[in-house]
Formats: sequence, C-alpha cells, structure tokens
Amino acid sequence: MNTIKNTVINKLNNVNVDNNIYNNVYNDNVAQLIKDSVDKPKAIGKIIAEKLNAEQNLKYYIKLAYLYPQETLFECIALTEEARKEGIIRTTPAQYFYGIVKRKKPSK
Repeated sequence: MNTIKNTVINKLNNVNVDNNIYNNVYNDNVAQLIKDSVDKPKAIGKIIAEKLNAEQNLKYYIKLAYLYPQETLFECIALTEEARKEGIIRTTPAQYFYGIVKRKKPSK
C-alpha cells in the first residue's frame, strides 16, 4: 500500500513524462486537429474528454484549456494513461486527471 502511494507521489512530482506515453497522447493527428481548429481550447477540451472517456465533463475541460498550456494538459493525460496501465487508479481516470491538474498552477 505504501509502495503504491510513493509511486504515485513520485510520478506527480516528476515533471518529465516518458516520451513514449506522451507521444501516444499527443500524436500527429491530435496536433493537426488542434492546428486546424478555429477554437483551440474547445478542440483540446474535446480531446481530453475523449481520452478520459468523460464527455459529460467537456465544459470543464474546455475551461482548463483556457487556463493551462496544452503541453501541461497533455502531460497530465499521459500521467493518467500511465497510471491506468499500471492499475493504480482507484477512482475514475477523470478524477485522477483532475487530481494531477489541480497540483499544477495555471500559467496562461
């Protein structure tokens, strides 16, 4: 139990995300979709909602896209994906994502 807690704390404190996981989240298709979109925060919010399978929270994710740089949000998604693969998420991926994001400071 303590090992899992330490693992999560280490991952949250570590700013660098494994490039393979980050590249899975932020690939060329996502980059093109954001580039072509007129309303970039809306496009980013939609991508986050799809990745987390939480379309009911779309408005919140759009708000996050206005407040945070896209790199930060995709980093948080990558951390969530990694935690999902490792099986350490006890709630939903959306709640886990929120926990990571709230530890970051908005910088836009």
